[in-house]
Parts: sequence; structure tokens; C-alpha cells
Amino acid sequence: MEGKWVINDRYKVNEETMPHLLAVLKGVKMKYIPPVNMQKTIIKDIAQNGIEVMLYNGEKEVVKHYFVGSEFGDGSDTPFLMKGSAQPFMMFLPGLDGSVRRRLNYNIGEWKSKIVFEEEVDKIKKIEMDYPQDRTSGFTITKYNDGYKILNADNEVTNRTPNQNTMAAYFDFFSYIRGESNESDNPERKRIVASPVFCKLSIVYTDNTTKSFTFYSMGDLTGDFVTKSPGHVHVDNKFFIEMPDGEMLLAQYRVLNKIMKPFWYFF
Repeated sequence: MEGKWVINDRYKVNEETMPHLLAVLKGVKMKYIPPVNMQKTIIKDIAQNGIEVMLYNGEKEVVKHYFVGSEFGDGSDTPFLMKGSAQPFMMFLPGLDGSVRRRLNYNIGEWKSKIVFEEEVDKIKKIEMDYPQDRTSGFTITKYNDGYKILNADNEVTNRTPNQNTMAAYFDFFSYIRGESNESDNPERKRIVASPVFCKLSIVYTDNTTKSFTFYSMGDLTGDFVTKSPGHVHVDNKFFIEMPDGEMLLAQYRVLNKIMKPFWYFF
């Protein structure tokens, strides 16, 4: 993941939360020096509830090390204490009407990226889609130098002529699709993966590596909708997605519908 922020050396960072953190690291300013009668309370709070922040340079050397305590006043006064110092400072972020500490205190689900697909389309060789409850809607599209070819669920070529522009656009859809939440720690995850699979999607790359994704209908689990075919999905439905790395995301059908197409869509 060269050139990208990662969390715990494993996960891509949420593109919404990372700017919040960087804004604090770059822009926080001193508001005032707390009076002596506040300092003991602040230091005690930091010892119990402080967030430790360590910043490194490219050589992995610590260039700044401090602790952030609980908010005071209206929530915009946040105490900072440098490592090895006994003098706390009350800090704030200009333009922010709210908590500085909150921007350093996201949970792991908030830190993780919600991106489902962010593919380099020119490196995709083949896309395979399987609908276990509606096999005839499945397909495989392969990209060749002279265009695209599509097979049905039985890996057969039909007599009909597919639309090359439609298949090219379908590949492009995988350049960016974002979910709405991380569900890896969902307490109902075992129940989710035990439910009927709506579809399985595999992307094969030009280097012959493969990524596989499994989609489960949220509507089936809640009893709001029955979803078996890509031609009959309620617009308000959502899907749990088991990702290639074992994580799970939730995404709206309104976002996913452009890739949840049946075989006949391409003609």
C-alpha cells in the first residue's frame, strides 16, 4: 500500500477519518495555559484517560510525543501534555466547533476504509459473477486485446451478440465503489454468513491473481425483502459483503446495483 495510510500495518485507512486526524496534527493551536489549580486535575486525568500520540519521520525516528486529555469547558478546550513535561497546555483547532480529542479517538471500525472496490481497471482480465439462487443470471466476462467476450453460467457462448460498450463500462464500475459501514465485528456475523448467498463475484487480474467477494442480502435477514435474483432487488435493500481479506462491509443496493447485473443485461 505504498503512498497510502494504513492502520496496524494491515488495513487501508478510512478516507474520511484520516483528514480529521491530519487536521489536528497540523493545525492545533494553544488556547491558553491552564491555571495552577487546574493542572493537577489535568495531569491526573491524562494519567487515567490520556491518548498517547507519537509521530515519526521517514527514518522511523520519534519527532513528537505527547498525551491528550479529556475536554474541558464547552468541549473545545483540550489539554495536551508533552512527554517528559509537567506543564499541560489547553489546545484547540481553529474553525472546529467541537472536540479535538474525538478526532484522535475513533474506534477500529471508524478507522478502517469502507471502500469495497478501488480497482485499476486496466489490470482486470476477467470478472465472474455467480447467483446461487438464480444460476441463469450468472456470467463470466473476459477482456481480450480485441474486445470482451461473455459466457453464460454454464460457460457457454450464446448466439446473441453482446454489447461491447456495456461490457467495457461494467469493468469501469469497479474503479470505485464505497460501502457505508464496517461490519467485521457485527455480533450477528455468524448468522449473516449462514444465510443464503445472493451472489459471489471474482475478479481475475492480468497477473492471474484473484480476489473473491460474497454478498448477503440484509433484507433477507431482517425479513423485509426476499432477494434471490438480480432482476428483483428492492431499491432500499443493503448487502453485507465478505471481503477478500476476511473483513465485512455493508453497502447500499443503490451503490451496488451497477455491478449486480444479470447475464441478459449485456445484450
